[in-house]
This record gives sequence, structure tokens and C-alpha cells, in this order.
Amino acid sequence: MTITADTMFKLRKVYRLSQAEIGAMCGVSDAFINQIERGKRSLSDRIRRGLIREFELTPDKLARDLAIYEETTITMKGES
Repeated sequence: MTITADTMFKLRKVYRLSQAEIGAMCGVSDAFINQIERGKRSLSDRIRRGLIREFELTPDKLARDLAIYEETTITMKGES
């Protein structure tokens, strides 16, 4: 199961969490989450494990969550 910064962002949006809330779940600050999402810091294994634990992720659940994100995201005209 691959969890990237983009995956973390999508999970945060699906569950309607702020950066502070997801940071608290993983034991880091909202500023650290912001830096991960902007590509300024890498997503550590500790945070990945925290996401798996807190969201009780399995490969199937992760796939469902990402499908929900894709189904509910509005793309502006001209964007891809």
C-alpha cells in the first residue's frame, strides 16, 4: 500500500480534516503537514504508519477513500 503526500492530502479532504487535526493524529504540527503537502518536506514512515493506524487503512479501504475523493472533486473548466 503506497501512501504519498498526495494520498495524505486526499484522505484529509475526504474526511474533512484540517491540517491541524491530521497533524494531531500523526503527532506533528499543522505547519509540518502543510510543508509535506507543498512538497517542502517528505512524508516519513512514522507519519505513514500514523495514517494507516488512525484511518484503519487497508488496501481496499484506501482505494475506496481515493475513489470517493475522485468522485467528489470538482474540476474547473480548463483544468485537467
